[in-house]
Amino acid sequence: MLGLSAILAVWMFSLAPQQDSAVVHLCDILVGILNVFIASNCLKSLVQAIVKKTVLQGKIDDINTELELLENEESRGITK
Repeated sequence: MLGLSAILAVWMFSLAPQQDSAVVHLCDILVGILNVFIASNCLKSLVQAIVKKTVLQGKIDDINTELELLENEESRGITK
């Protein structure tokens, strides 16, 4: 969607000399607002993915720590 809005912006700039400047400015503002909404949506998705990965990595680390503790306890029990 961001690529399509960029293509739309380029197309609007190519038509700028042929149109009234007020119309061009209004369209530029609308395309800019559209780009902001699309970019903020992409940023929100990125932040959510990073948070999810961080939480999962923390859980993986906790599980690995517990497994290491169990292995250490078992090795101590076998040697005694």
